[in-house]
Amino acid sequence: MGKVIMWLKNETKVTEYVNDVNGRVFQWGVTDCMSLYLNIASIITGDDSWLGIIDWDSEESALRTAKNNKPLEVLIRRGARRIKLIQTITSDIITGWCPHNRLPYAHTCVGRNFISSTPANGVFLTKRDIVLGEGMSFLNQPTAWRID
Repeated sequence: MGKVIMWLKNETKVTEYVNDVNGRVFQWGVTDCMSLYLNIASIITGDDSWLGIIDWDSEESALRTAKNNKPLEVLIRRGARRIKLIQTITSDIITGWCPHNRLPYAHTCVGRNFISSTPANGVFLTKRDIVLGEGMSFLNQPTAWRID
């Protein structure tokens, strides 16, 4: 089933999930930025195995996982391909490394917004135009990915 069809089929579920987590407190393995993406991927595809990728529950275990580059390897194994940042649509992900280069970040496109989280701010939505426009200055080494 094509990505657009999967998105349309599950749009309500994704919207409900985003509305439910937006504003929540940051929690490793639950509302960290990569966990948000994996939950959305699971909802859109109907494949709960995406959630099995989440094997961290603390900053230390997230660092171990990131060091092994497991999330990116899994995306590539599942068919992720690089796209131009401006081409992002719902459920595409922008990844890169936080300024200290210890942990990756993930911003997941959902409609006209990106959802992400930080320990300081919790889960938040950012307008797509801000992330892709002037906001790109706060993203370190951004790379966009799509799984068809």
